[in-house]
Amino acid sequence: MPIELTIKNYRCFVAPVTITVAKDLTAFVGVNNAGKSALMRFLVEFRELFSHLSNDGNIAQIINGHRPSFNPRYALDPTEVFSNLNEHGITIVIKLDGSVHDPTMPTKVDIHVRRDNRAFEISFFNEHGRINLNPPCARVSPGVLRDNANSSLTLNEFISLMEFFARTLYIGAFRNAINVGGGDYFDIAVGGAFISQFQNLRTGRSKKESTAIETLTEQIRDIFKFRSLSIDASDDQQSLHLTVNGRPYKDKELGSGLTQFILVLANAAIKQPKLILIDEPELNLHPRLQLTFLLTFASYADATWFATHSIGLALLIHPK
Repeated sequence: MPIELTIKNYRCFVAPVTITVAKDLTAFVGVNNAGKSALMRFLVEFRELFSHLSNDGNIAQIINGHRPSFNPRYALDPTEVFSNLNEHGITIVIKLDGSVHDPTMPTKVDIHVRRDNRAFEISFFNEHGRINLNPPCARVSPGVLRDNANSSLTLNEFISLMEFFARTLYIGAFRNAINVGGGDYFDIAVGGAFISQFQNLRTGRSKKESTAIETLTEQIRDIFKFRSLSIDASDDQQSLHLTVNGRPYKDKELGSGLTQFILVLANAAIKQPKLILIDEPELNLHPRLQLTFLLTFASYADATWFATHSIGLALLIHPK
């Protein structure tokens, strides 16, 4: 049985919406304001919650009565993640595999987030009903909790899913940003911050990091069918200098499509996510390059979810 994620009362999703969690390419296709981007932003904004729940000791504390709270990532006003059509909290329901009939392993997990203080509670269920552990409970082995009555809760599958959700890389729709300011645009470094980071990795002490930069350079060279390609930072680290087929160019001379490849692939190589979330991967790219960009980008993670207006691109990924 596939893992399913259902969210209710989050932003525009007053009614429940369910996503099948696949470690593959997943396309969200729809008209403007249908909620495509919101589904991906949910994982980004709730990253702190998922990270907290990827630790079995933290889960034991919640069962023992602790009520942690979290701040939604990138939300200027934390209350904006809740639907403005009612006063209820957010409900998250996760249906797990359930193929192993172990009564200590949950097949469903309910998480409820309060609107007033963003504190969250968690409940675990198997096929027979709620799994109750009485406080105090404690971790007895990795992923296994037990209370004084010797009742157990096995959380390995759930914790693995929380780790998967916590290690996301979100790429927003604006990506022609190598020469724009500096710092971060959502999860990706842009401007001077990106250029400095790129050069430090390329020429730094870590062989693994410099090899990753060389690998993505070769990928870009092959995709654009250059005979040769090198990428370096300018002396003032305000722009990238590229040598293409033996001729020097500044990044602004080569178009947004090429700079997008460099920016996005380098951030993926640096951050090594488990799940990549990208808005409109077709932006700034010729149709011939859109699928190549998406597949190349997806090779840097276990799974990639993308929101698109291009039915053609989605059908190339899911021809059925």
